[in-house]
Amino acid sequence: METVWLRLDEADTLVYVDLPLYVHFWLMTKRMISGYFNSPEGWPENSPIFKGSTIGYCVLWLSHKYLTPMISRIYRSGAK
Repeated sequence: METVWLRLDEADTLVYVDLPLYVHFWLMTKRMISGYFNSPEGWPENSPIFKGSTIGYCVLWLSHKYLTPMISRIYRSGAK
């Protein structure tokens, strides 16, 4: 998260997937449950699935609360 604004400033395209919050939570929960049996694709071996998922829930909620409204305002205003 420390570098998110730097990366966004450098990006020439932003794809924002605005799914309902419950869908994001379900996908994270599904990944967490399946992660106990198989490491999620792209994750290093022996990654702390539970810890990563609980942090992800917090980030997801904060993103929904703060970033989603900001991105929506930027999109509606037509800013590029």
